[in-house]
Amino acid sequence: MHAGLGEPSGIPTVPGVPASRTVVVVHDVGAPVPGPPGELIRGYRAVLAGSATVDLHLAELGLRGVERFAPVLDPVPITHVGADEPTAHHLAVAVEGPLVLACGSLDPAGRPELVVEAHHVLVTYSMPSVNLVLVGPAPDAAHSAALRHLVHQLELRGCWLAGPVGLPELAAFLARADAVVNVARWSAPLRTPLDPLVAGVPVVTRSGTSLAESSGDAAVVLPADAGPLLVAEAMDAVLTESDLRRRLVDAGRRRVEATDLTTAREQLASRILEL
Repeated sequence: MHAGLGEPSGIPTVPGVPASRTVVVVHDVGAPVPGPPGELIRGYRAVLAGSATVDLHLAELGLRGVERFAPVLDPVPITHVGADEPTAHHLAVAVEGPLVLACGSLDPAGRPELVVEAHHVLVTYSMPSVNLVLVGPAPDAAHSAALRHLVHQLELRGCWLAGPVGLPELAAFLARADAVVNVARWSAPLRTPLDPLVAGVPVVTRSGTSLAESSGDAAVVLPADAGPLLVAEAMDAVLTESDLRRRLVDAGRRRVEATDLTTAREQLASRILEL
C-alpha cells in the first residue's frame, strides 16, 4: 500500500485485508502529522520509506527504525497517462504566457503563500505574463480562505488555486507547465518526484525536499530559508534563460534514463515477499 502521511484521508486501506498483512510504503510526508505518529502505522506488517528525505522526515516525527527503500516509483510514466481533456483544453485556450506549476499542500506546512508572493514579485518587476497554478491537498479551510484573499489582495489575475487534482489533471498541468516549483519543508504531492523530469519540465525547489533529492542537478535548489525574492529570481531564470533550461532538461532526462525502474520494482516486490 502506497501512502502519504499527513494526507487528510490518512493511510488508505484495502477492503478485506487486515493491517497485519499490509506493507505501507511512505512516499510523501505532506504536512506535519497530528497526534502521535506511531499510532498511524501501528499494526502494519512493515513500513518502508520511499526516499532518504522521507526517511529523515519520519525520523523527525519520531518514527525511527523505518526501513528505507528507494526508489519507489510508478511503473507508468506521467507522459503515458491520458491528460484530462477539459483541463488541457482550458489551459490551451484560456491561459496565455508561461505557466509555473506549484506543487505543495495548500496549508501552512506547504508554504503556498511564499510561492504566491514570489509570483507577485515576478509579474510586478519582471514577467507580467507569467501564470501560476497551485495544486495540492487543502485540508485547512481557514488557510485556504486566507490564501484566496492574498491572491485577490495582490490582484494576481494569472494565479489559479486548483487545489487537489487527480492524475489525469496533473498530467495535463505538467504537459502545459514551463516550470515546477515546490518550497514546502515537506514533500511535494506529486505521484512521484521524478514526474517533472519525465515530462521535461525544469524544477525550482528548496533544499531538504524529496524533489531536491530526486532532481539533483536537474533542479535549481535554493537554500531552505529562501524567501520570495530568491524564489522569484529562480523562477525568472528557468523561464527566460534558454541555456539554463536546456541544462536542467538534459540533466533530468539523463537522471530518468539512469533510473532502472524495472529493477527497482523487482527489488521492492522481492523485499515485500520476504516480510
